[in-house]
Amino acid sequence: MLGPLFAILAGLVLLTGFMHIVPSLGNLLDRIGLMLSRFKAVIGVIAFVLGLMGAIEAFNLLNLMLIIAGLMLLTDYLESIPSIGRWLDDFVKKLYTAQGA
Repeated sequence: MLGPLFAILAGLVLLTGFMHIVPSLGNLLDRIGLMLSRFKAVIGVIAFVLGLMGAIEAFNLLNLMLIIAGLMLLTDYLESIPSIGRWLDDFVKKLYTAQGA
């Protein structure tokens, strides 16, 4: 139940600056994304954990997107993870190049 909610919140934060394209709701969605961007680390951790927990139960597209969105929101903190942090950071930075596509 929380998975879809945090997928939407993570999507709003990740798409801040791109949402103005949406007719009639774009500016509102951009403002909501800007407000939520203050909490991007918290949203990222919760999305990542929910994605991992869901993937243990049943691996589906929602869980995969929660894991990826969580990692993308946590890019500032990934390098501090021992041994795999640098690899995760490089992987997520490559994902950022496809963010606006």
